[in-house]
Amino acid sequence: MNLKIALIVALFAVSAQDKTYDLKLEAKPVKGHKSDLTEASLMKMTMKMTGLPEPMQMGEENNYVATQEVVSADADGNAELKWVFSKATQNKEGQNAPLGFQGKIVLVKQAKGKAREFSYDGGGKIADEDLPALKKAFMGGNDKPGEPSGADLFAPKKPVKIGESWTLDLKAVVKNMFDAEMADSVNFEKASSKFTLKSVESRGGADFGKIDGVLELPLGQMGPMKLDTPVILKMVFEADACIDGKLPDHVLKIKAEMKGKTSAAGPNGKIDLDLDMTMSGNMTAKTSK
Repeated sequence: MNLKIALIVALFAVSAQDKTYDLKLEAKPVKGHKSDLTEASLMKMTMKMTGLPEPMQMGEENNYVATQEVVSADADGNAELKWVFSKATQNKEGQNAPLGFQGKIVLVKQAKGKAREFSYDGGGKIADEDLPALKKAFMGGNDKPGEPSGADLFAPKKPVKIGESWTLDLKAVVKNMFDAEMADSVNFEKASSKFTLKSVESRGGADFGKIDGVLELPLGQMGPMKLDTPVILKMVFEADACIDGKLPDHVLKIKAEMKGKTSAAGPNGKIDLDLDMTMSGNMTAKTSK
């Protein structure tokens, strides 16, 4: 390699290294766009508690496979979607069963600042027991009107370079994740977050980025129980997603754990708790060809 070519290569490397990316992790719906969607989630929890002869065990597994078509969309991001489910199963306490919308077409109406609305194509009421699963499906919707979406919460507030990290607005994230009581129980002085843009590449005319992140939240409450000593919820994220807002395509992997010993007030005095909870989730969206 001669000196001139070496200088050109060096200059290109420097300019690429200094390039910043304004991460847009949520694409606006485009009428007619079709995607293949999948989601698999698993939660296992074991809790040893004073007064119980055996540990209390809980578990839940959900699996969804569907195609998505954007039926209508406007410039503000309001849209009507069609989900055609080929698979929708739920396993609770070892009992695996199809959900009511497996094999059916679900129409989804999403409006900015409002919770998503669901109905069956051709009419018919969605069963009350199926609604919670639909509300959480495919990265969930913004079911808290007026609050930012999950994509907005996890994106940096300013452009970042490859290798650069950012922190989240933890109070906003917690408010989005939990109900008011759980949110108030978080010890923000000991909470932390760190997300990093690891790499960027062009695919099909769009920029895709790999993002790693860690979120740690000391929780002082589990359901109705107020804990004497907070237990840390640790979440690890791996994403390979479109970062310029051109496509909704993404692969997202989440692993979480909450392990520790604590205690809480009970009807007959203090209850000792030994908690071991793990969760995992894999979600994908890929433009159909």
